[in-house]
Amino acid sequence: MTEQDSAITSFLKKAAVITGKSIVKGTKKLAEATRKSMQRRRWKDRILRRMSGRKIKQFAREKRIRPAFIEKPTIEDYIGAIKNRVSLDEIISFAKRNHINIRDILLEIEQFKADEEIKKMKESGEDFDEFFMKVVEAINSFEPFRRYNYELPYQIDLARWLQSKFPGTKIEESRGSARPDIVIKGIAIEVKGPTFDRDLQTISDKCMRYRLYFKQLIVVLFDVYVNQFRYNDWLNGLKRTFPDVIVIKK
Repeated sequence: MTEQDSAITSFLKKAAVITGKSIVKGTKKLAEATRKSMQRRRWKDRILRRMSGRKIKQFAREKRIRPAFIEKPTIEDYIGAIKNRVSLDEIISFAKRNHINIRDILLEIEQFKADEEIKKMKESGEDFDEFFMKVVEAINSFEPFRRYNYELPYQIDLARWLQSKFPGTKIEESRGSARPDIVIKGIAIEVKGPTFDRDLQTISDKCMRYRLYFKQLIVVLFDVYVNQFRYNDWLNGLKRTFPDVIVIKK
């Protein structure tokens, strides 16, 4: 075999390996997409089955949906058609507008999303605890552009700072009844500033709600105008109830 033939053979072997890996990767992606699609379909079904037949038909009329090729469609036919043609978000929106209790399903959906975020981190080889500490360190090193008289500029400044270090940073992402100021993967960040006694009183309630939807919570307090003894009592009480919550005072 000539040197040229050897080079060609080597190239073909490498190409075959790369092609094989690409096929496996593509198959995994397809399987993952199918799994998520089936899960969304199950949630759709569960939500729709909490609606009365009248509501199902009302929803179908709103979306201009009628089961095809069926002269006298049943409620089951309508449910199937809606699942095929309407997004999960639209079904959730209709259920909320009509005061249909789907809180447990929403909680399950948000938990699924949080688990998926953590799963992605693990697949990328990134350790969540290590990532969390990087976020804490980044917040500790942050200094606002200047002092403000209300909260939003602090939130925006901090979010921009974090976005420069963690591109996945999102502002005010809702999950169920929880809507933290900033979200980075499975981490919720609640911003207060300027911080007064009344602001501290709202944080415990948010801790309870956010922990249902997020793996970790960080509370960032700017310009704390609270008596030091009162602040210490509040912090100690918070830590007893929520020992994993990180409070950063700026």
